[in-house]
Amino acid sequence: MSEQQPVETFLRVPGARAGVASPDGDRVAFYHERGQQRALRVLDVATGEHDRLTGGGSGSQIGGHLAWSGDGEEVLYHRRAQDGTDSIYAVSLDGQARPIVTRSGRCLLTDVSTDSGQFLFLHERDGVNQLCRHDTRTGETVQLVTQGEVQGAKLSPGGEWVAY
Repeated sequence: MSEQQPVETFLRVPGARAGVASPDGDRVAFYHERGQQRALRVLDVATGEHDRLTGGGSGSQIGGHLAWSGDGEEVLYHRRAQDGTDSIYAVSLDGQARPIVTRSGRCLLTDVSTDSGQFLFLHERDGVNQLCRHDTRTGETVQLVTQGEVQGAKLSPGGEWVAY
């Protein structure tokens, strides 16, 4: 398989946006837009087939940065409910979605550690951005930065350091 095949396969899908390759490169998670609806789908690079994981209906909105879990078994994404609460969700390849973090205000995923043990997200409320780290093993969320402009935060490969 050439390195260009995943990109070429992804680009042939009408309405595909924000594609992110799985850790093994065999799949691409992406948003599929059709009219006013957006669904999260996964493309099998070898076959060109793609399956809907979640979204596409009325109600909550999905969007933002996509990221794969380190084992390639889940995709993390952002969902906004009709009541204005935001969540970071994980959805398995069979379409089972579960909230990981829910906050009032806006939550935007920025990065996931290679072992999926932690992820970074921005929590915006009342015009203030807070950079937070969530530990998926303990369920603990810690605010790292509470002032200033924070965008594009990334974890170091080992997850010990944060750059923003």
